[in-house]
Amino acid sequence: MYKNYEEKIFEGVYEANDKYGFGALTTKLISQVCEVSEGSFYRHFASKEELLYKAYVYIDMDIASLLSGIDFPKVKSTFFIPKRAILSVVRKKLWEPYFDYFISHPKKGLFYINYVEVNGDNQDQVNDNLSKDYYGEFLGLVNSLDSSIKFFDGVDPSIFWTYIIDTTLTFAKKIILGKIDDTKENRDIIFNLIFQGAVSLV
Repeated sequence: MYKNYEEKIFEGVYEANDKYGFGALTTKLISQVCEVSEGSFYRHFASKEELLYKAYVYIDMDIASLLSGIDFPKVKSTFFIPKRAILSVVRKKLWEPYFDYFISHPKKGLFYINYVEVNGDNQDQVNDNLSKDYYGEFLGLVNSLDSSIKFFDGVDPSIFWTYIIDTTLTFAKKIILGKIDDTKENRDIIFNLIFQGAVSLV
Protein backbone atom coordinates (compact mmCIF):
# COMPACT_ATOMS: atom_id res chain seq x y z
CA MET A 1 0.00 0.00 0.00
CA TYR A 2 1.40 3.38 -0.99
CA LYS A 3 1.56 6.24 1.50
CA ASN A 4 0.98 8.89 -1.16
CA TYR A 5 0.96 9.60 -4.89
CA GLU A 6 4.69 10.33 -5.06
CA GLU A 7 5.60 7.01 -3.42
CA LYS A 8 3.44 5.20 -5.98
CA ILE A 9 5.28 6.95 -8.81
CA PHE A 10 8.68 6.21 -7.27
CA GLU A 11 7.85 2.51 -7.09
CA GLY A 12 6.81 2.72 -10.74
CA VAL A 13 10.19 4.25 -11.59
CA TYR A 14 12.01 1.38 -9.87
CA GLU A 15 9.82 -1.17 -11.63
CA ALA A 16 10.29 0.44 -15.05
CA ASN A 17 14.05 0.70 -14.54
CA ASP A 18 14.18 -2.98 -13.59
CA LYS A 19 12.17 -4.11 -16.62
CA TYR A 20 13.34 -1.74 -19.34
CA GLY A 21 16.60 -0.18 -18.15
CA PHE A 22 17.52 3.32 -17.02
CA GLY A 23 18.02 4.66 -20.53
CA ALA A 24 14.48 3.71 -21.51
CA LEU A 25 12.82 5.72 -18.73
CA THR A 26 10.37 8.30 -20.05
CA THR A 27 7.40 9.99 -18.43
CA LYS A 28 5.12 8.06 -20.79
CA LEU A 29 6.62 4.69 -19.85
CA ILE A 30 6.59 5.48 -16.12
CA SER A 31 2.98 6.66 -16.34
CA GLN A 32 2.00 3.43 -18.08
CA VAL A 33 3.74 1.28 -15.47
CA CYS A 34 2.06 3.26 -12.67
CA GLU A 35 -1.28 3.28 -14.51
CA VAL A 36 -1.68 7.05 -14.20
CA SER A 37 -2.09 9.74 -16.84
CA GLU A 38 0.82 11.89 -17.92
CA GLY A 39 -1.29 14.91 -17.06
CA SER A 40 -1.58 13.72 -13.48
CA PHE A 41 2.14 13.08 -13.45
CA TYR A 42 3.03 16.67 -14.38
CA ARG A 43 0.89 18.06 -11.57
CA HIS A 44 3.44 16.57 -9.15
CA PHE A 45 6.74 16.72 -11.05
CA ALA A 46 8.03 19.51 -13.28
CA SER A 47 10.08 17.16 -15.43
CA LYS A 48 11.39 13.63 -15.79
CA GLU A 49 14.72 14.81 -14.38
CA GLU A 50 13.06 16.08 -11.21
CA LEU A 51 11.16 12.82 -10.81
CA LEU A 52 14.26 10.65 -11.19
CA TYR A 53 16.21 12.77 -8.75
CA LYS A 54 13.43 12.67 -6.16
CA ALA A 55 13.15 8.90 -6.63
CA TYR A 56 16.89 8.74 -5.94
CA VAL A 57 16.61 10.99 -2.87
CA TYR A 58 13.74 8.84 -1.57
CA ILE A 59 16.13 5.88 -1.42
CA ASP A 60 18.91 7.99 0.08
CA MET A 61 16.56 9.07 2.88
CA ASP A 62 15.62 5.43 3.45
CA ILE A 63 19.30 4.56 3.84
CA ALA A 64 19.92 7.55 6.13
CA SER A 65 17.05 6.38 8.33
CA LEU A 66 18.51 2.86 8.42
CA LEU A 67 21.90 4.16 9.53
CA SER A 68 20.64 6.77 11.98
CA GLY A 69 21.35 6.15 15.61
CA ILE A 70 24.47 4.08 14.99
CA ASP A 71 27.06 4.73 17.70
CA PHE A 72 30.75 3.98 17.54
CA PRO A 73 32.68 3.43 20.79
CA LYS A 74 34.66 6.46 21.92
CA VAL A 75 38.38 5.78 22.19
CA LYS A 76 41.32 8.13 22.73
CA SER A 77 43.68 6.42 20.33
CA THR A 78 43.71 3.57 17.84
CA PHE A 79 47.39 2.87 18.46
CA PHE A 80 46.73 -0.19 20.62
CA ILE A 81 43.62 -1.38 18.76
CA PRO A 82 44.22 -4.18 16.23
CA LYS A 83 43.43 -3.08 12.70
CA ARG A 84 41.18 -6.11 12.23
CA ALA A 85 39.13 -5.03 15.25
CA ILE A 86 38.62 -1.55 13.79
CA LEU A 87 37.52 -2.93 10.42
CA SER A 88 35.22 -5.40 12.16
CA VAL A 89 33.38 -2.49 13.79
CA VAL A 90 33.19 -0.61 10.48
CA ARG A 91 31.84 -3.68 8.71
CA LYS A 92 29.22 -4.62 11.31
CA LYS A 93 27.89 -1.15 12.07
CA LEU A 94 28.25 0.66 8.77
CA TRP A 95 29.27 -1.27 5.65
CA GLU A 96 27.16 -4.42 6.10
CA PRO A 97 23.83 -2.58 6.67
CA TYR A 98 24.58 -0.24 3.74
CA PHE A 99 25.56 -3.06 1.38
CA ASP A 100 22.68 -5.27 2.50
CA TYR A 101 20.13 -2.53 1.82
CA PHE A 102 20.75 -2.72 -1.92
CA ILE A 103 20.71 -6.52 -1.98
CA SER A 104 17.50 -6.68 0.06
CA HIS A 105 15.78 -4.08 -2.16
CA PRO A 106 17.03 -5.08 -5.62
CA LYS A 107 14.74 -2.84 -7.69
CA LYS A 108 15.47 0.21 -5.57
CA GLY A 109 19.13 -0.75 -5.45
CA LEU A 110 19.46 -1.15 -9.20
CA PHE A 111 17.78 2.20 -9.88
CA TYR A 112 19.93 3.97 -7.28
CA ILE A 113 23.15 2.54 -8.71
CA ASN A 114 22.11 3.28 -12.30
CA TYR A 115 21.25 6.83 -11.33
CA VAL A 116 24.63 7.38 -9.65
CA GLU A 117 26.44 5.90 -12.66
CA VAL A 118 24.68 8.26 -15.07
CA ASN A 119 24.40 11.42 -12.97
CA GLY A 120 27.27 11.18 -10.50
CA ASP A 121 29.31 13.98 -12.06
CA ASN A 122 26.30 16.32 -12.04
CA GLN A 123 25.16 15.70 -8.46
CA ASP A 124 26.51 18.92 -6.96
CA GLN A 125 24.56 20.99 -9.46
CA VAL A 126 21.36 19.02 -8.97
CA ASN A 127 21.68 19.06 -5.18
CA ASP A 128 21.43 22.86 -5.19
CA ASN A 129 17.84 22.55 -6.37
CA LEU A 130 16.60 20.38 -3.50
CA SER A 131 17.03 20.09 0.24
CA LYS A 132 20.27 18.56 1.48
CA ASP A 133 18.97 17.90 5.00
CA TYR A 134 18.84 14.15 4.49
CA TYR A 135 22.64 14.11 4.19
CA GLY A 136 22.84 15.03 7.87
CA GLU A 137 22.44 11.48 9.14
CA PHE A 138 25.26 10.15 6.99
CA LEU A 139 27.58 13.07 7.74
CA GLY A 140 26.85 12.70 11.44
CA LEU A 141 27.73 9.02 11.20
CA VAL A 142 31.02 9.80 9.45
CA ASN A 143 31.89 12.39 12.10
CA SER A 144 31.03 9.90 14.83
CA LEU A 145 33.30 7.32 13.22
CA ASP A 146 36.11 9.84 12.84
CA SER A 147 35.92 11.11 16.43
CA SER A 148 35.56 7.60 17.84
CA ILE A 149 38.47 5.80 16.20
CA LYS A 150 40.41 8.53 14.38
CA PHE A 151 39.96 6.60 11.16
CA PHE A 152 40.82 9.55 8.94
CA ASP A 153 44.00 10.84 10.54
CA GLY A 154 46.07 12.11 7.61
CA VAL A 155 43.44 10.98 5.07
CA ASP A 156 41.03 13.08 3.01
CA PRO A 157 37.60 11.65 4.02
CA SER A 158 36.03 12.61 0.67
CA ILE A 159 38.55 10.45 -1.21
CA PHE A 160 38.09 7.60 1.23
CA TRP A 161 34.28 7.59 1.07
CA THR A 162 34.19 8.01 -2.71
CA TYR A 163 36.29 4.88 -3.04
CA ILE A 164 34.29 2.90 -0.46
CA ILE A 165 30.86 3.86 -1.80
CA ASP A 166 31.69 3.46 -5.51
CA THR A 167 33.24 0.04 -5.08
CA THR A 168 30.46 -1.11 -2.73
CA LEU A 169 27.79 -0.10 -5.25
CA THR A 170 29.68 -1.85 -8.06
CA PHE A 171 29.70 -5.16 -6.19
CA ALA A 172 26.08 -4.71 -5.05
CA LYS A 173 25.02 -4.31 -8.68
CA LYS A 174 26.86 -7.50 -9.65
CA ILE A 175 24.92 -9.41 -7.00
CA ILE A 176 21.59 -7.84 -7.92
CA LEU A 177 22.13 -8.83 -11.57
CA GLY A 178 23.09 -12.35 -10.58
CA LYS A 179 26.69 -12.07 -11.77
CA ILE A 180 28.02 -12.81 -8.28
CA ASP A 181 26.35 -15.17 -5.80
CA ASP A 182 25.31 -13.57 -2.52
CA THR A 183 27.10 -15.86 -0.08
CA LYS A 184 28.93 -15.19 3.18
CA GLU A 185 32.18 -16.23 1.54
CA ASN A 186 31.71 -13.76 -1.30
CA ARG A 187 30.74 -10.98 1.10
CA ASP A 188 33.94 -11.66 3.07
CA ILE A 189 35.96 -11.44 -0.14
CA ILE A 190 34.20 -8.26 -1.27
CA PHE A 191 34.68 -6.51 2.06
CA ASN A 192 38.33 -7.50 2.27
CA LEU A 193 38.99 -6.35 -1.30
CA ILE A 194 37.33 -2.98 -0.68
CA PHE A 195 39.00 -2.31 2.65
CA GLN A 196 42.44 -3.84 2.17
CA GLY A 197 43.81 -0.46 1.15
CA ALA A 198 42.19 1.16 4.19
CA VAL A 199 44.07 -1.10 6.57
CA SER A 200 47.30 0.81 5.90
CA LEU A 201 45.60 4.08 6.87
CA VAL A 202 44.70 3.16 10.44
